[in-house]
Amino acid sequence: MELAEDGFEELTGIDYSPAAIELAKQVADTDLHSHNIQFLVVDVLHVDDSLLHQTNFDVILDKGTYDAISLDPLGAEEKRSRYIRSVSALLANGGIFLITSCNWTREELTKHFDQMLSPEAVIPAPTLQFGGKTGQTVTSLVLQKHS
Repeated sequence: MELAEDGFEELTGIDYSPAAIELAKQVADTDLHSHNIQFLVVDVLHVDDSLLHQTNFDVILDKGTYDAISLDPLGAEEKRSRYIRSVSALLANGGIFLITSCNWTREELTKHFDQMLSPEAVIPAPTLQFGGKTGQTVTSLVLQKHS
């Protein structure tokens, strides 16, 4: 909804859970700027079977979905590969993918996506110090689809 408030248009929110989509719609109904957001029940691992099958987006934002898929105890590696293929298929040529992860480092994310997306920038995140080392609790990257 913050994107809508900032003037972005033609926004689409997806989730595989109908309950999550219903909640998102209810929250959006309370926001004056959110009338142009389309919410769809879509499993990103099965985009070919969805309404988004032939849709391309200029920007895709992930704030936790890749992490959740990565933690699945059943076939996480295959699901990560399928997710990456889906994101690439949904992105327009030259499109931007923004990802925030609590589980993967910049180097790991870059390696996971390097077949289809190129790193463009790292979004700064707060750092912490522990045991004489400095690190971050999240990694946020900007990746661009290969043309």
